[in-house]
Order: sequence, then C-alpha cells, then structure tokens
Amino acid sequence: MDAVASERLTSSPNVANIYGFCGQSAMNEIANPTGRVLIKGARKLSSHQRLSYAIDVAQGIAAAHGIEDRSPKHNITFSSQINLVSLVHRDVRSTNFLISKSGRMILHDFNCARFMTYDESTGASCGFYKRECDQDRAPEECWGLPLSEKIDVYSMGNVFYTILTGYTPYTYPKRYTLEEASDFVRHGKTPVIPTEIIENRNPALQAIIKVIRDCWAYHPKDRPSAAQVAEELSVAYKRIYN
Repeated sequence: MDAVASERLTSSPNVANIYGFCGQSAMNEIANPTGRVLIKGARKLSSHQRLSYAIDVAQGIAAAHGIEDRSPKHNITFSSQINLVSLVHRDVRSTNFLISKSGRMILHDFNCARFMTYDESTGASCGFYKRECDQDRAPEECWGLPLSEKIDVYSMGNVFYTILTGYTPYTYPKRYTLEEASDFVRHGKTPVIPTEIIENRNPALQAIIKVIRDCWAYHPKDRPSAAQVAEELSVAYKRIYN
C-alpha cells in the first residue's frame, strides 16, 4: 500500500517522493524527520513558519484524499461526486511527516492506508472498521464505529497542535499515560492549548487555533474536509502576509 499510494501521489509537492520499493520497504526522497524538529523546536518557530507548515500538512492530506479522479463516468449521479474521497491515510501524526530539502512538510508512510469503497447507487461511502485507540486517534476509532476520511481530519488537528505548541497530544500540562489519553479521546476531552498561545492575538496563530478546534469536532460530520482546511489556511496566509 505504501508504494502504491506514494507512486500515485508523486506529483504532489506535499507528499514524499518514492523512487523504488521491494516488499514492505520503499526508497523515498531524503528528508528530515518532522516530529523531532517540531517537538524540539516548534516554540522557536515564527508564526509565519508555523502557518506555512500547517498549510503543507493540510494540502498533503487533501492530496491523499483526492488520489483518484471521481467523475461522472463512475455512474454516481450525486452533485458531490467529485468530492468523494478515495484514500484514507489512517495514521496521521506528526512523526509521519518529513521536512523536505526545500523546507516543506511532506506526508509519508502509507502502510496503514485504506482505499475507500462507495455505493454507486447512492454515492455514499461504505465506510470501514478498525478499532484502535491512542492519543493520535479520533473518538470513533476508539469506539469501534464506522470510519471515514474524517479520522484523518481529526488527527490532522493533532499535527497542527504540535506545530502550534511543540507538544504532542496529551503531554501538556503533564504527560498522561496511554490509558488516560485514550480515555480522553474516547470522551471528547481534547489536548490543552497553553494559555499564553490562546491569548496571543497574532493572526497566524489564531488561524491555526481555529482550524484545530474545527478538526477536533467530536462528530465526524461536523469536521471540515482536508481541502477546506487547506483553503482556509491559505486564505489566512494571503490576508496576513500578502
């Protein structure tokens, strides 16, 4: 799956390039591990850089969700047909992004990815099941409910959180155990954003805080798409810096 997804997404500047694969191993472009950079240095990043990284993340996930062309030839008559998602990454977390030589955050590691199926008579997603629970998962994963691409959107909020604060989920103001963090996720208790960041009126930081909260909506239907988040952040960037 990693090789198939990476190869199909090689045209996206927000997804790591693949140059070859053998079995479960893949040869990707040389890049720096994002997780270490963010966790060690996020609080030293400028607000401009944080917003740029957030845009990269959203665009990478949006690219993954749009891996296939869904068009009228598939006999889906719904007006939303071009917005149907083909692929769910299913393991979105800060350590599954890299920083490319050009300084862009790029998505990689599609080993857990899942291709979506649809009912062509209704245009509705068939969904899938995979019960897992940890600090980077969405509530519906913890409950064993039907899953969609919205699990990636929820977890994208966690990546934004790390970009914004320098902390991984549920390590501030104290480091919670895996069991505690999983229970928080299950019951909709989201990670704490430091007060000094919330009260900082910097428009770039406020734009990130806003989309974090949107991504963390408890019910999947209340979350935006990755493409909508990418667009919202890009508009904010142009408004602030252009």
